[in-house]
Amino acid sequence: MKPLLVASIPHTGTMFTLDLLPGRWAPLPGPLETDRKYFCHFSEPHAHRIIGKCFTIVPIRQYSAVRESWRRRSMDLVDLDRQWDRMLELRGVFFLPIDIPVERDERLGALSATLGVRLKTDWQPTNALPRAS
Repeated sequence: MKPLLVASIPHTGTMFTLDLLPGRWAPLPGPLETDRKYFCHFSEPHAHRIIGKCFTIVPIRQYSAVRESWRRRSMDLVDLDRQWDRMLELRGVFFLPIDIPVERDERLGALSATLGVRLKTDWQPTNALPRAS
């Protein structure tokens, strides 16, 4: 299997998506190996070089939810916008919506078929803050 890459923006489901995928995790930058999975954020200097060399999955959440997550953590919102624009310019990648229930289930099924592995989840994103009751 071609190496898998989760390319993303922080707080859009990076680790959640990585945990779904088959294969052993390997660090970047480094040589890309078959049957391994990797992740990077669009802000990392090596991201643009490896996106086209792997089967790339891009988790995506609603912009307002991501922006609020960044704001709560005092992260640079200008950087968020820069990375968001870069993400929207991508072509030839597999977008996986995380917080749109019907679409995410359909896309997860399509990803499972593409990879030839049944992917399943309880849809509890890794490192998510608990929701207020």
